Amino acid sequence: MGVLMLFESVNYGLFHCVECVYQDTDMLFKYRYFGWVSPPPGHWIYALFVVMGLSSIGVILGWHYRASIVVLTVTVAWYFLLDAALYLNHYYLALLFLGILCFIPANRVWAVDARRYPQSPYIGNWARLWLIVQLEIVLIYAGAVKLTPDWLQLEPLRFWMTTYASGAGPVFEWLTQDAGIALGAYGVIALHLFGAPLLLFRRTRLPVFCLYLVFHSINAAVFNIGIFPFMTAAATTLVFAPDWPLKLLQRLKRAPSSLSETPISFDQPNPAVIGLVVFAACWLCIQALLPLRPLLYPGNVGWNEAGHYFSWRMKLRDKRGVVSFVVDNKKTNTQTVVDARDHLTPKQVRKMACHPDLIWQYAKHLENQALTAAMPDTLTEADIAVFSNARCSLNTRAPQSLIKPLDLTAIARDTPRHEWVTELTGDLPNAS
Repeated sequence: MGVLMLFESVNYGLFHCVECVYQDTDMLFKYRYFGWVSPPPGHWIYALFVVMGLSSIGVILGWHYRASIVVLTVTVAWYFLLDAALYLNHYYLALLFLGILCFIPANRVWAVDARRYPQSPYIGNWARLWLIVQLEIVLIYAGAVKLTPDWLQLEPLRFWMTTYASGAGPVFEWLTQDAGIALGAYGVIALHLFGAPLLLFRRTRLPVFCLYLVFHSINAAVFNIGIFPFMTAAATTLVFAPDWPLKLLQRLKRAPSSLSETPISFDQPNPAVIGLVVFAACWLCIQALLPLRPLLYPGNVGWNEAGHYFSWRMKLRDKRGVVSFVVDNKKTNTQTVVDARDHLTPKQVRKMACHPDLIWQYAKHLENQALTAAMPDTLTEADIAVFSNARCSLNTRAPQSLIKPLDLTAIARDTPRHEWVTELTGDLPNAS
């Protein structure tokens, strides 16, 4: 985790225009209950990545590990919460792993702390199991969420794979045909739904792990999904016996094992450990239930986005659209057309065009702008209405209107989506 987070801090801090992303825009979209999170002013935004990088080095070295992992978790959480339009599953997963590592004494072996303050190299198995179960939840849901009509009809995988077909070799060309695409679409479901549990059994662990390595390698080569394949592949090694790195090193050195060959007796768990185990169990229960939220809402979650965040709905939809807004000043009887491309970053506009919650947030922003620009006390919220014209295509369907023709400022954020988002109509072009 330290290496991966160090890579992220250097990659974004040095090779991306962070100010262009977080400051050259009229607004940042917010997660519910986290509207108070804002970026540091001016060039101080880069300090966030400097701190992230330095704390990552502390985690790698196991130097002041507790402080380093907490600081790293806070900085990654800060970065993650800055703009909901930039939501990525791999940042969410990284944040979960980091949060768990805050409670685990991962500096008992191969760490500067272990040399400064020698301790027993053994820790309770609850720590390892916490990470393993979290990983299993992610993998199983990654397969279960693909049991949708679109995915089973090979969309949007067909669209993505045929995009890469130009100039490809014979093997890859076959993979971009329906037979190859079907193998990938149905194979990934089987890998996650059956392979993930099989990782827990000794006899099937190694071959399934090798399959996962192939799967993650293909994902890393074909799709631009950042550190996710590497982080998931590394986390999967947790299912092996916890002493495997030490035994491998000893085999390479041809040295005798330094681990005790006799059973280790532990004292009775103290209240702090019992409390941690209870906390871990509650954490995992929440993680197991959170992805079920889309089942509570009517409609197609790929269309209305209700419950999409934090549900491991990865690579399930390809959405393309355009959106514009009309600000209606009822008091002066004037209407102003707003092109969001003049006020937001290109990525924000692209994400917002097909995401109802982001459209609602921008409509409220336009309302606040209109009220602020007016002379004091000359306008009230009742005088301003904001309408959107959003047309979106889901998984190669023909574009259709996303938002019903109503005043978005009169809608609360928690209003059920089916009351103000249109119902998805139209079949897939290639549906049989």
